[in-house]
Amino acid sequence: MPDGCVCNVSIMGEGQRDILTAAILNGDHVRVGTEDHPFDHHGNLVTTHELVQETAQMAQALGRPLATLRQARRMIGL
Repeated sequence: MPDGCVCNVSIMGEGQRDILTAAILNGDHVRVGTEDHPFDHHGNLVTTHELVQETAQMAQALGRPLATLRQARRMIGL
């Protein structure tokens, strides 16, 4: 991607965890929600906040810091 460009990844399907992991490791932003693929990495049907929690834990385990609410708002211009 060109310098200064922001990349956001959203994926549907069973490969979701692999693609999200690659995006996190690449420094990209990720998006999850039950409208995309309502299953956790064990195949259990879960809520959006459970998917967000799982993805946040994965990012932290990979050494990627999470944005604070203030930082996230600044990133999207609010």
